[in-house]
Amino acid sequence: GRNAVHPDFIRGMLTTKIIVLAQRDRWEDHMRLYEALVSGAMVMSDPMTHWPHGLADGENIVVYHSWADLELKVLHYLSPANEEERVEIGRRGREAALRHQRPWQQAELLFLNDMSHINSYGLFNKPRQGG
Repeated sequence: GRNAVHPDFIRGMLTTKIIVLAQRDRWEDHMRLYEALVSGAMVMSDPMTHWPHGLADGENIVVYHSWADLELKVLHYLSPANEEERVEIGRRGREAALRHQRPWQQAELLFLNDMSHINSYGLFNKPRQGG
């Protein structure tokens, strides 16, 4: 495992406008998603089977469905006319990651939620009150 982070990696994460992820099958919801979100850059990801709590396409992450779709969306969000929208999606992504995706928050979702609620994916997940 990794026990240190290279300064160039941190610098790159903090100066990038858009981070593109391709998380396939068993790598969905991997730590790279959360690293990207916490950076504050706008994160683009391919579709996932089950989205982590608090993430929504177009709100705090952008989902692409093909290479052509990815190219169109990257060009759209890099356009100076859409910079404010890109920055705001990145800000909301960072906020969502910090509000919902820390290990202790995941444990709360698992152990303290009312398990009678089923979300739109068919998973037990009652939205956290006040968060």
